[in-house]
Amino acid sequence: MTDLQSLKERAEAAKLPCEWEAVEVFGSDDPSEPNETEDVLHIDFPNGRARRRVSIEADIAPNMSSIDFENWTFLGRYRAVWNKQDGTIEAIAASATGNSILPVKSMLRNLFAKDVITGELQQWDDTPSKSWRLPLAPATDRDSVSVHLGTATPALVIASFHGLRPKQSRLSLTIGDCGVSTHDDALRLLETVSAAVFFELDLLYDIPLMLDASSQGRKRLLIRKSQQDARQLKLPKSRYSEDAVSLYSYARSAQAMPLLQFLAYYQVAEFYFRQFTQGEVIQRIKQALRDPQFDLDNDRDVTRLVSLTASVSGKPFFSELEQLTTTISGCTDESSLRSFLESRPGMLEAMSGKSTIQGVQLLNAKNRNERIIDQVARRIYDIRCRIVHTKEDGGRAAQPMLLPFGEEAYALHFDIDLMRFIAQRVLIARAVTAPWTRS
Repeated sequence: MTDLQSLKERAEAAKLPCEWEAVEVFGSDDPSEPNETEDVLHIDFPNGRARRRVSIEADIAPNMSSIDFENWTFLGRYRAVWNKQDGTIEAIAASATGNSILPVKSMLRNLFAKDVITGELQQWDDTPSKSWRLPLAPATDRDSVSVHLGTATPALVIASFHGLRPKQSRLSLTIGDCGVSTHDDALRLLETVSAAVFFELDLLYDIPLMLDASSQGRKRLLIRKSQQDARQLKLPKSRYSEDAVSLYSYARSAQAMPLLQFLAYYQVAEFYFRQFTQGEVIQRIKQALRDPQFDLDNDRDVTRLVSLTASVSGKPFFSELEQLTTTISGCTDESSLRSFLESRPGMLEAMSGKSTIQGVQLLNAKNRNERIIDQVARRIYDIRCRIVHTKEDGGRAAQPMLLPFGEEAYALHFDIDLMRFIAQRVLIARAVTAPWTRS
């Protein structure tokens, strides 16, 4: 019996759902030769009301065999495991700045050298590797939990990175003597303890840490292009606003910060609000002047015309929602927007049904009485308002602010992709002929 088969039997005995998958191994550069396959075992672990999948390959199986994985429960969206049997919680800690964790680990070890406990851990190739542990001194004689920072255990690394081998050792926060009995209690304890520990580390020693979130909680829509899709790379014929492209690039760089990424894409559209609304206002002014009933001697008619021209001069005539709707209408059309929504698996369904994100417009693609453009604009505006502030608008009750590390923030991946699409359309719509292109 192979190690993978043994793991499957243990998982089934613990009533953990599992399944095999034959995964292609890309071993040859010759496209005419078929790729080999190898078996991967997927095990689905409890994660509150959901499940977290860990994929185990054959070369990882021996390391997994010595781990008490039957008692694992994953906590929330984090790379964190609660072991119900021994009452411990261990969570991967990451640098809050997005940089490598290596300088943070070195800083901790150097600052608290006299308190660090060193040891050894068995690594992937069964060779011992140096590890360290920094226990936090009790705050009082009556502390109910024990806490330490240190090298993440191989068990947590396997669990957190789904069978992958990280290129460097990881930092973890471990809470012992938890005394909890449910996932929600364990999650609350982890968040409460880590928030206090990490804040004071930053306050006292300028060491920025945060709990690392699982990539399964923030899936991105990657529409991969094949070599057959690639066309000859050409010098662009269009010139795009450097400022707007800077905002777009900023959004692209904020992969781990969903609220910031959404707002940066929104700012690309906002950058052009005035240009799109000016076009709309000019059309309205033309219509007013063409109207045979327009009377230059009628103060009310003239006041209406003045209010329209005021918006062109910079004073807001349209609400922000109206400006957003006008901008989306000016850069795309109903057919293109529907096509985009339908081309992304699960996007339209996620935006149409019961949503993790509360207080936002749901899309109804079958509603022929309201344009999909208007529905999308309202949804984007609702999310934008929940990120920047709470307010009552349009008769809706005020919604709580979206928090940067909350479940709703990590459920924004479809909306971020939609906002990115609109940002791209806006940039294209307002592009001009490049100066290096000869007419």
